[in-house]
Formats: sequence, structure tokens, C-alpha cells
Amino acid sequence: MIFTAEHTPADIMKTFPQASDLFQKHRIDFCCGGGKPLIKTFPERYLDGEAILSELNHAYTEWNKQDHDVIDGEQVPLSKLVDHIINTHHAYLKQELPALGEFVTKIFRVHSTNNPHLRELYHVYHEFKVEMEEHSIKLLHQFTSISP
Repeated sequence: MIFTAEHTPADIMKTFPQASDLFQKHRIDFCCGGGKPLIKTFPERYLDGEAILSELNHAYTEWNKQDHDVIDGEQVPLSKLVDHIINTHHAYLKQELPALGEFVTKIFRVHSTNNPHLRELYHVYHEFKVEMEEHSIKLLHQFTSISP
């Protein structure tokens, strides 16, 4: 897939959530104003659309090249499986959970008055985050004694 100026930030985020980093960097709204095509956003914000699309498509291409390998837990040593879980999944959570928490908090703060269900979303997300962090720590602690 190649993103164009006809795409909206909201549509891009559905395919490539990591685009949020680029949108934040260039102060492109992908939340409330995320339904507006980039072709309208670039001139309004005095942005170099060609450069941003190039950066976006390059990041998406690189992300797609990443090794999304699946490890067969029954075919590899336990230490390799644990390393894979920690270095792939836990590292990803450590990177993404704080950023996602900022978005959930912002949406709650801005829109909860007219959308009371966002209070529950806010609480559920933060409970999930704590559980995932505790799980990561527990797994790491449990397997630190495993030798390769």
C-alpha cells in the first residue's frame, strides 16, 4: 500500500498505527480532525506534503519489512522463547503503552463531558496497562534464572 494525500490520517492510522508518531511530529490531527484528507491539511498547516508522504511511506515500508516471525514454542529452547517474548512483545508494549495512554487520557479529557462512556474506557485502559506491566515484570523475574 502507498499512502497519498487523498488519504485521511484516520484511515492511515487503521492500517499503520505507528503513523501517530509522524503525525505528532508534524502536528497533524489524527483524532478529532482525522477525517480530513491530507491534501487539505498540508496547505492549512504550511507543511511539505511531498516530504511528509515520503517519510510516511518509507516508515510503512520499513515496518512491513520487519521480521514478524512466529516462533514454535515446542521447537525452540525455552530460553530462546523467553528472549523472543521479552525482546519482541514486551519491548513493543513498553514502547506503545505510554503513548496509547496519552491518547486515551487526552480523548477522555476532551470528550468525556459529552461521552460518559469514555470514563469507563479510560479506567479499563489503565487497568489493562497495569496488568500488562505486572505480567511483563513477573515473566522476566520468573525466567531470569534460565540459562541458554
